[in-house]
Amino acid sequence: MVNKEKVRQIIRQFRIQGDCKSFEPHGGGHINETFRVINSNPSYPDYLLQKINHQVFKHVNQLMENMQRVLDHLLSRNKENNGVKSLVLVPSNSKKFYFQDSEGGFWRMFEFVEDSKVFETISSPTIAYEGGKMFGEFLIHLSDLSPDLFYEVIPDFHNIHFRFKNLFDAEQKDTEGRVGEVQQELNFIKERIEIMGTFQELNKKNLLPKRVTHNDTKLNNVLFDQNNHGLCVIDLDTVMPGFVHYDFGDAIRTCANTAPEDEPDLSKINVSLPMFEAFARGYLEKTKQILTPTEIQYLPLSGAFMAFIMGVRFLTDYLMGDVYYKTNFPGQNLQRAKSQLMLTKKIEENYDSMHRIIQEILED
Repeated sequence: MVNKEKVRQIIRQFRIQGDCKSFEPHGGGHINETFRVINSNPSYPDYLLQKINHQVFKHVNQLMENMQRVLDHLLSRNKENNGVKSLVLVPSNSKKFYFQDSEGGFWRMFEFVEDSKVFETISSPTIAYEGGKMFGEFLIHLSDLSPDLFYEVIPDFHNIHFRFKNLFDAEQKDTEGRVGEVQQELNFIKERIEIMGTFQELNKKNLLPKRVTHNDTKLNNVLFDQNNHGLCVIDLDTVMPGFVHYDFGDAIRTCANTAPEDEPDLSKINVSLPMFEAFARGYLEKTKQILTPTEIQYLPLSGAFMAFIMGVRFLTDYLMGDVYYKTNFPGQNLQRAKSQLMLTKKIEENYDSMHRIIQEILED
């Protein structure tokens, strides 16, 4: 139950123009609690107030420093008349870009982007293409920022060796007595230990650069206007050093999957090549001038990698007793794991087609 007076007190801690007429819950995110603040003065913008999940993001000062650096950089690009759009943070009364309440909760505020919308599901290649352009532009606009300037807000977020360790520790302990029923999934994973370590191995050999990446490129993290054109990239909490394949791969994992993330009927799971082509075309139109040949070569693997690492994480949580991901019914994490591992397999089966599509895009 929302304590309305507390929320109003929090709103008053930020330097907004006008005054709060009312507020209402906004969006369907699973990490941060969000409210739209309706301005009493129509001449001024509405605002978006968020409570930051301090359990996920342990160091809010580092998180917000990363975000502020990104938004300041995008603002400087906008002033150069490059047409860059971005979120706008609202400072608190103490001039920080977050506020800590008396109970230890952390809050931040943005200007609300009017006449915008998000797509929770992507059924049109046109939307996938626009999303690809937006995430490609995001990479381009931050490409002159050193990854060394950014904190790793979630350590080992996409570190596959860390995820393997967690899984095999859970397998060995078998606290819930579930290992016996997941031997097929464990074997599938163990067969791919070497190939799924490719990105980190290439980086060790100085063949794959670290970049400033978004790291959560589901297409519902793009704002669109009413004509379905991309406006800006949102949800910048996980912006930190990473490989371009994390961003490309997670977008493919979500927008090119022919079924939901936890689809129980594995026969419905496949990779949509038209959706892959649309996202890849938008993304590469913006980024091909800065991506290295090695980065481009391994783009098809990235979709399989991101589906695979999610499968590993879901299976780990299932073996541990469902302690991390929220579940709506018993066995959902196992269902999610099976679905993502099947998607991994389907992407692997389409590597040749994906390589051909990327080559055709680059030759256009």
